[in-house]
Amino acid sequence: MKIIPCLPEHLEEARLIYNYYILNDAALLHEKPFTPEAYRAKYDDIVNKGYPFLAAIDDAGKVMGFAYVSEFRHASAYRLVESTVYVTSDRCRTGAGKMLYDTLFAEAEKNPKIFGIMAIVSGVNKGSLIFHKRYGFEEVGVWRNAAYKFGQVFDVHCLQLQRPFVRK
Repeated sequence: MKIIPCLPEHLEEARLIYNYYILNDAALLHEKPFTPEAYRAKYDDIVNKGYPFLAAIDDAGKVMGFAYVSEFRHASAYRLVESTVYVTSDRCRTGAGKMLYDTLFAEAEKNPKIFGIMAIVSGVNKGSLIFHKRYGFEEVGVWRNAAYKFGQVFDVHCLQLQRPFVRK
């Protein structure tokens, strides 16, 4: 598997991964799948702001996952970005997410306007909380009873990674 910049030709496979989690998991707090047009607009917004958007590609050229950082809040004084990483369900716990984050954060490290990286994690997604904390993210807050999906109310955790983003 190799990590490369996500290109427009990778978007449909990335969108299908994203939509899988929307429809089947409380990891993503969206409730409706993204259309190809909406996902392309999301991609364009991220890359046009100069943020990295990466894809994990297998030997056959299939997208196995993706990661990006995006604007955390719209106010111009913020120097934080929000990280996102998703892999196909068969690639969970294989190191693919870490490979994506390693490359993503090396790219983010080059941007002097990024002071910190936020991860907003569903409280029911224990695996993601463990993953982010092992990566060096610190929990900086919890939004109590902030989300409702699949008939369940749950907290949302805010985690932050400070510079240096690249961990040895």
